[in-house]
Amino acid sequence: MKNIHFSSSTKIGFAYRAGLFLGDSFCVAAALWLGFRLRFGWLLLFARSSKMTEGPAGSYLPFQLFIAVALLAVFVQSGFYRRLHVTASDEILRVFHGVAKGWLVVLAVTFLIRDISFSRLAFGFSALFCAVFLLVFRTLAKFLYRSVALRWLEPHRVLVIGDGRMSESVARVLSRHPGLLPERRPVAGPDALREFLGRNKVREVFASAPELDHVALMRLAEVCDEAGVSFKIIPDIMELRMGEIFFDDSLGLPSFTIRPASLRGSTFFYKRFFDIILSIVVLSFLFFPLLIVVLLIRLDSPGSPLYWQKRVGLKGRHFPFFKFRSMVSDADAQLADLIKLNDRSGPVFKMKNDPRVTKVGKWLRALSIDEFPQLLNVLRGEMSLVGPRPQVIWEAEKAGVLGKRRLNVLPGITGLWQVSGRAQLSHEQMIELDTYYIEHWSPGLDLTILFRTLPSILKGEGAY
Repeated sequence: MKNIHFSSSTKIGFAYRAGLFLGDSFCVAAALWLGFRLRFGWLLLFARSSKMTEGPAGSYLPFQLFIAVALLAVFVQSGFYRRLHVTASDEILRVFHGVAKGWLVVLAVTFLIRDISFSRLAFGFSALFCAVFLLVFRTLAKFLYRSVALRWLEPHRVLVIGDGRMSESVARVLSRHPGLLPERRPVAGPDALREFLGRNKVREVFASAPELDHVALMRLAEVCDEAGVSFKIIPDIMELRMGEIFFDDSLGLPSFTIRPASLRGSTFFYKRFFDIILSIVVLSFLFFPLLIVVLLIRLDSPGSPLYWQKRVGLKGRHFPFFKFRSMVSDADAQLADLIKLNDRSGPVFKMKNDPRVTKVGKWLRALSIDEFPQLLNVLRGEMSLVGPRPQVIWEAEKAGVLGKRRLNVLPGITGLWQVSGRAQLSHEQMIELDTYYIEHWSPGLDLTILFRTLPSILKGEGAY
């Protein structure tokens, strides 16, 4: 549910935000001083304009104060102090986005001032130092906030009421948020809840038990109100549509709006642009090594080095799915005889010692080199670098409601379940991770998955 916000401690949260703002201010000031000092004090080989000041202590000083205020204002506007719990990759993107936006504002102002000839090199040095200092400081601050403040001084404990699949999913989602310590307890009456809250310091209670009626929920809410604890209800519809439900009261009537889990508009454009640029870069660097792979496949077994198979992609459209051939050329014809030896449950086929795999194919699969031709699918607009795995036609036909939701986005070369155990996961776990990715997509999540892909490949866990 996308409008759930986890309240930080009034004291700890405020102190952390204030500390971030003061630390960011120091980082900006240090970056400005070092950038201008490097330009005017230490790099004497650079020529100076006659209109320039002799250093930061001259008429640049008032403008440095303006730069610092402008950058901090942009940081506030960009949400630097609104969301405290973000991943490392999202923090990197947020910092670079904020620094770039702030310095664009500064550069725009310099074009309006004619009395001073500004050094763009000094600005460049300062912007670079600013990004580096902010990332280092915020990484350390986040570590202290999570490991000391939230864990020891004032941990954020939340209680999830319910003992079914839905409450388990809610607790699992909450556990992914740094600093939150969720605990599940079965459904109990008001007296049991009052006793539990009296013995344990709980900040929020989430009721995720569909069997509770309105009267029971109101009684539990009254107990939480007496204890000064926030009480939140997770509707049973969340079990199927978690992450896609928005609270809407625009017409004066409280209601839940269900939106399809898909990427669209600017988010789709950003993701597509990133896919194209990175695919071109990777193919350019690996062109000759991939030619060697083609030669090895041809020498190992007869048949085309490139294999393609119809897969199901965005909105159920079929497309040719490219791979380096890792099996014998008639592998598809042999599938019917091997289907009874499937190692996996659900509508998917995986066999640990598949006799169809060639010698070179085992090596290609172990290092996931057979997946590189899918970069062509990315350039053709049929796949993305990160996303749910494209489904074989017969697997897609047997997929349930949750499985079909993966067709709302472009399939990916790598994804969340590929870096979380690969073939060691059950079919249900794969679907759950793909669904989580769709509902919680962000540029930072894509970067995190890409960064984790290489270590996952080198470990070789579940690769067969």
